[in-house]
Amino acid sequence: MLASKFRTFKPGEDKEDGFFFYDPKKHEQKIKNDSSMFGSKFLDFNSAKDIVEDPQEHGKIKILHLNAAHAESSLVAVGARELFAQLSFKHSVTEIDIYRDIDIPYSQEHSLAKLNILQGKGTNRDVELFLPVLSAARLLNSMDMVVISTPMWNFGPPHLLKRYIDIVVQPGVTFEDQGMTPIPGLSGRRLVIFSSAGANDPLDNLNPMLQKVFGMMGFDVQETVFIRGSKGLSTFQGLSEWTVKEAQKIASNINRDYDPS
Repeated sequence: MLASKFRTFKPGEDKEDGFFFYDPKKHEQKIKNDSSMFGSKFLDFNSAKDIVEDPQEHGKIKILHLNAAHAESSLVAVGARELFAQLSFKHSVTEIDIYRDIDIPYSQEHSLAKLNILQGKGTNRDVELFLPVLSAARLLNSMDMVVISTPMWNFGPPHLLKRYIDIVVQPGVTFEDQGMTPIPGLSGRRLVIFSSAGANDPLDNLNPMLQKVFGMMGFDVQETVFIRGSKGLSTFQGLSEWTVKEAQKIASNINRDYDPS
């Protein structure tokens, strides 16, 4: 079985310094106990958060950065970078580069395994197939905040970002089976979106979808910076300055919540 790979770094560190791997098999029993696919739900928020717990990370706000930016210089990357730079409380950031870091296997066989488990007739093979998905979903559950930096492709998300969402967002694991509501204890978390579109007034199927899906998982305190008209080089500097200011406003709001001093 492939182990899931994520790029992780702490504030002030170079991103390239931190790779870590975790093997879903190591957490097999924990996953079975905590997933409603195996007969129970996340009733204890702390139990949902310990899959990637590191003693050095204790007490820090955990942030997941879903990075679909085309380049470090892109406007959405500028916004996310400024946001992280302005956060004044103790935090750690786990970055998933959508184009490089997603190696969670998912095929028709995995989909059938999920259905078998949901119907109560899952085999050991079904469980083994689905464990990488459940492990990645529990990583998402362990986060206090999600930051997404992404361009708009054809009025929606890039296909690899959509693929990640389709794999990780699972009924009974990241949201309640009944009512499509957050798992108990996982509401009130933050979502920050930095998105961009080349057109000045595009049809927007991107941001509403991200807001709806992540809100369903309890990331329901939401702020969005939608950068329009980004295709012109002549407007890049002005848009960059505007994006930085918007990121600073959001960081100020977040700092008041997490660091009231």
